Amino acid sequence: MITINIGDNVHCDFCNGGAESKGGVMIGSHAVCGTCTDKYGYLKEDYEYADEISFKFPQDKTFKDNVLAYRNVTTGTREGTIEIKAWDDFEELD
Repeated sequence: MITINIGDNVHCDFCNGGAESKGGVMIGSHAVCGTCTDKYGYLKEDYEYADEISFKFPQDKTFKDNVLAYRNVTTGTREGTIEIKAWDDFEELD
């Protein structure tokens, strides 16, 4: 397994940008910037799949600040990590 520390880099999982946009949401483990949140209507009251939104970020803070704070609360650090696993890293499935 390889672990990569990405530090305080923040990128939207949909558009790969959006760090300076405002707000955003978490959909499962995917961080979605404010621009994509607006584009896809995630904050509209009648959004059909609203139950899939795990967390709504404050709209008065940048997406980057929101994600860094979210990381800190959920993992104890503002730094992000990516784990890359080879098939051999998984236990055999029965």
